[in-house]
Amino acid sequence: MDVAEMKLAEKAYIIFCDDVREEVGNKLSLMGVYSKKIVFPSLPVVMRSFHIVVIFENLKKNFKRFNLVFNLPEAKPLEVSGTPPAPKDKNENMNLLLGYAALKIEKPGIASAKLFIDGEEKPEVQSEIEIITAMKDVKK
Repeated sequence: MDVAEMKLAEKAYIIFCDDVREEVGNKLSLMGVYSKKIVFPSLPVVMRSFHIVVIFENLKKNFKRFNLVFNLPEAKPLEVSGTPPAPKDKNENMNLLLGYAALKIEKPGIASAKLFIDGEEKPEVQSEIEIITAMKDVKK
């Protein structure tokens, strides 16, 4: 999880996980949260469920559109565009939950998620995670 300080919010986080549930009381339950690496016994693999969660802390301003680009190693980028939830008051938090079903991962390497806001060329927030096979491939 990378933390970015930015013009849109005080901080933003991208979290990679297996599943997300929205709970009563404005809570998120994140299951199977990944840190710096995702380890598989072998590749290719199809993940039944994979989520990218973007959390904005203390919004400074609203935005109209977002575009998330998810790059897997040696694969065509996966893009999701949309409109954010209803506008928030300043200093509130906002979450974007993006889920993939049957995500096929074919090669080891670095995967990245980049979130672009309102057509900007530079991502507002981005994060990387390494995809590896078996613990013997873990770099020390």
